[in-house]
Amino acid sequence: MIDWLTENIIAIIQTILALGAFIYAYQEFKHWRIQLLGSKRIDLAIELGETALKIKHAFYNARNPFTFGEKSLEEDYNQRLALISEELQDLYEIQAKVIILLGDDIEDYVKEYNQLFSKLKNAMYLSYKERASDGDMEIVFRSTKDDEFGNEVEKHTEKILKFIRRYV
Repeated sequence: MIDWLTENIIAIIQTILALGAFIYAYQEFKHWRIQLLGSKRIDLAIELGETALKIKHAFYNARNPFTFGEKSLEEDYNQRLALISEELQDLYEIQAKVIILLGDDIEDYVKEYNQLFSKLKNAMYLSYKERASDGDMEIVFRSTKDDEFGNEVEKHTEKILKFIRRYV
């Protein structure tokens, strides 16, 4: 009788210890997973911020009258627009990752950059065709601190940087 009782007590203790070890391991796994996802979210937020800053600088360089120069006007404008287009492509690639990892859609941010790009592209086209208004020329070439288009790009970039600060 004592042997049977001792064996059962030992089996119960072993079961409790095994269950405790399993619960501890599961908790540690959940903690590790949270850390891993947090790290990936931070990396993605940083990547998004870097891309936004690159887009801002691409707009700045595309509008700088001294960025290019020794080519035809059409080649010059195409090169200027290609600067922005390449950076926007990076933003499109990041968009899916942001939805998956951060749970937020940045579609509105992407749309705003696309609208700014279209605005610049249209102004450049009109300038190339020599039908641009003074407003179009202000969009095409960066001017002073009162540069409305440049301020729009800056404001939009700041929105994205504010968005990512929630994750870093």
